[in-house]
Amino acid sequence: MSSRRAYPQTVPAVSRRGEPPRPARRPRAGAILAMLLGIGGFLAVFAARRGGDALYWNKWLIAELAREVERLPAWAPEAVRDIAGLGSPAVLAVVAAAIFLAVMARDGLGPAIGVPLMLGFLAVAAALLKLGFVHSGPAAPDLTTQLLQAGFPSANALFAGVLWARLFRLLGEGAFLPFVGWLLAGVVCLARISLGQHAPADVAAGLCAALVVLGALAWAGAAGKR
Repeated sequence: MSSRRAYPQTVPAVSRRGEPPRPARRPRAGAILAMLLGIGGFLAVFAARRGGDALYWNKWLIAELAREVERLPAWAPEAVRDIAGLGSPAVLAVVAAAIFLAVMARDGLGPAIGVPLMLGFLAVAAALLKLGFVHSGPAAPDLTTQLLQAGFPSANALFAGVLWARLFRLLGEGAFLPFVGWLLAGVVCLARISLGQHAPADVAAGLCAALVVLGALAWAGAAGKR
């Protein structure tokens, strides 16, 4: 009685039509969900801001954060300023350069060109959003009102949310590391709000816009190889 030896099945190098097999697609449900959440959050913040509801909770959150910072130990305000510095243009430029060098070292110069293109897209998107949602008018009498009237959405939050999440994304596969980068961007934005550098509504809208961009980037790369 002859026994047949089982051999592992291999994926053919070409299809029946003579074409190379297509790479496996990554699931796009998470990317689509991120874009929908970002768009919904942005519209919700804009509706609250336009209806006047954002005026109350903006002032409340600014006052509460400032009060909590005053209660912290003597070393804590300096730490808050250091955390807020992680969202400054100079630091974000260093993060963008790190992303560019990491992509170039891993995938070559061609894919790395996408990093400055992404930055240009973010700058254009921020400018268009501000042009469409910021209304020109006389200068506000106090700082709180100025924060509520200008800077919507926060370009700083948009860049921080995208760049920190993209940098952590290069450290490994999966959703955990990008989530850590997203949390870091959120903490940075909270620190800047507590220092009076941004209004909460503007930061929330900027982070929602960053979520849309991250979802679009994930969706665009969903057909690539792991």
